[in-house]
Amino acid sequence: MTTRASADATVPSVSNRRSFHPLRVVRVVAETAEAVSFVFDVPEIAAPLFRYEAGKFVTVRVTIDGEVHHRSYSMSSSPAVDPELQITVKRVPGGLVSNWLIDNVVAGDALELSQPSGGFVLGEGDPEVVAF
Repeated sequence: MTTRASADATVPSVSNRRSFHPLRVVRVVAETAEAVSFVFDVPEIAAPLFRYEAGKFVTVRVTIDGEVHHRSYSMSSSPAVDPELQITVKRVPGGLVSNWLIDNVVAGDALELSQPSGGFVLGEGDPEVVAF
């Protein structure tokens, strides 16, 4: 049996980065035949917890067949121009969590996400970088 977080759960205003918060999926966007974006509604009370810089990631916690799994995904939205937090998941052959997310999560569901974290960000004054 698969369980999902309650979309009505209260998000605490203060938390450590290891805690998870239920966020409602407002849109599921088929980007390609093998990639789907999940757009989240971040309640106003949780907005300070989910502010991020380009290069940060969130960890998604799901329970599949009674077993808890964690997977990290970089934001595919930009904090400078996008009003909503978004991750994009690519189907991976044999990928338990990525395939489950793509095959099962629909708008209105809630997923448990950690606060954004990670140190792969450029600071003010850092040189420009081109990455492929």
